[in-house]
Amino acid sequence: EMPPPDVEYPEAQINALGNELLNLRGGAMTVSCVGAQTFIDELVAATQDGTLERGGARYRAADALIIDDVHFVGGKEKTQDELFHIFNAFYDAGKQIILTSDKAPRELGDLEERLRSRFDGGLVVAIAQPDRALREKLYVRYFAQREVEGGADVVEYLAERQAASVRETIGTVHRICAAVEVG
Repeated sequence: EMPPPDVEYPEAQINALGNELLNLRGGAMTVSCVGAQTFIDELVAATQDGTLERGGARYRAADALIIDDVHFVGGKEKTQDELFHIFNAFYDAGKQIILTSDKAPRELGDLEERLRSRFDGGLVVAIAQPDRALREKLYVRYFAQREVEGGADVVEYLAERQAASVRETIGTVHRICAAVEVG
């Protein structure tokens, strides 16, 4: 079950992808959205409990799997091994798998070559920094979610400044709101 799209958390973007997949299929599919750290933590716990087979099966049962920040699996041998098997199961079944990362697959230094080649074999899309118009919309939206009136001048000022990502705009809103609450 996916949280509503207006929930504010770092994985909101992958949630939007999951919701779009559901919309395209008329809701007739199961989408699993997970951050890489949660994925890692669950697999480590399953390994320690001796239930790794069951832990991986939870993800394999989905029709689509979206893992955010997959670069965090770098250097984690057992997690990479399980991800490799999950990836192959999805590929063989013709299921959708979406992975996000802050780097292209070939730039992920601690990633096993067998995973890197699979990741590179799919559609790799670089997402550009948000432009001014998008930054403005994001600031308005995130201030509204925090029930803080950003004011047109503040939004205008912030939108003029470059932001490397949507997450950076969210962080800026959090810092401003925290400063307002303290002050």
